[in-house]
Amino acid sequence: MKFNESQLEQAVIDLMQNEGYSYTACNTLHKEQSEVLLLNDLQAFLRSQYPELTPNEIQSVVRKLQNLPASALYQSNKQFLQWLADGFTLKRENAQDKDIHICLYSPKAGEKVKYGRRIILNVNPKTPPKHKVPNLDGQQIMDAKRILENEGLEVGRVTYKPDFSKDVVLEYYVNGRKMDSATVAKGYLVLVGTKVDLLVADGRGETDFDVPSMIGLSEEEAEEVANAHEISLHKTYDYKSKRPLGTVIWQNPPTHIGTVRKGANAGSYDSRERNKIRSGDVIDIRIAGNPSAEPMTPEELAEYERKKDSLERDIRFRDSKQMDDYYKKWKKEDKDKPKEKKDTKESKDKPKEKKDKKEEKVPEKK
Repeated sequence: MKFNESQLEQAVIDLMQNEGYSYTACNTLHKEQSEVLLLNDLQAFLRSQYPELTPNEIQSVVRKLQNLPASALYQSNKQFLQWLADGFTLKRENAQDKDIHICLYSPKAGEKVKYGRRIILNVNPKTPPKHKVPNLDGQQIMDAKRILENEGLEVGRVTYKPDFSKDVVLEYYVNGRKMDSATVAKGYLVLVGTKVDLLVADGRGETDFDVPSMIGLSEEEAEEVANAHEISLHKTYDYKSKRPLGTVIWQNPPTHIGTVRKGANAGSYDSRERNKIRSGDVIDIRIAGNPSAEPMTPEELAEYERKKDSLERDIRFRDSKQMDDYYKKWKKEDKDKPKEKKDTKESKDKPKEKKDKKEEKVPEKK
């Protein structure tokens, strides 16, 4: 037997009616069909349960419930049921007023409840609780605001920076400290109500300009050029380069289109067409060695030493192989070299002369 959504709804209705709740069909309610909340009832409930709330604070509670994203329906329903069961903390409009815990259901004073019902008591702590800073990397600005609000944190200063993405959180700061994935993963705790500053992508610029040359610059100089042009750098490191440590040895896109003509002297005028770029774009650069400005972590240092040892072994092997090849080549050349032979005529004549001398008769004396 299949269990569809309609049967699930009817089972829930029957369960609630057995608990003493009354059921009212949706088509009999005075509200828009697209609106999930019963706004008038919710606002009346908040005014009666929390008379100290201002109209703006009541509206902020309504917006909190309305702004759950429909794109992640399961997570939104899960979050709403958690708020319904446990409530949530509301930051007061006046900073001098204490935060208040909002509970979306509560029996009024003097009302009777069934045996076994849970009664929630709201107790204000002496010191504000602490929450973990959530990971906001790559989040859309609206989702980041919702996540911070769910964690009891506030959105601080929002700064926009040209980037190829749009409305995406690039960096975020707590009390001036830049948050990274490693710090957040360890569970960085802050007081409830702490403001988190956001650096948000504003899309690409509208004006094209020449791609700046990064080759030959140090890593710090390349960063300064990138910041001046409001572009981003994607860095990789070449551990086998013979260039000075921290020097940019390659970039993409290059400054010019095409290859350099043959015979062109270094520093001469380049007549090739220039590549264009916009603010917010990314330039890939390759740097010789390890980052010179940032200290290496123990893991990075171990990796660097391993690659350094491997490189030295490669160099020693290369040098020894070259010496072996040179020795073999020299031996071969020496072997193949023709030996100097003496003239055969002279070698034959000389013995004859000796023989003739031996055979020469001494003249008789008269």
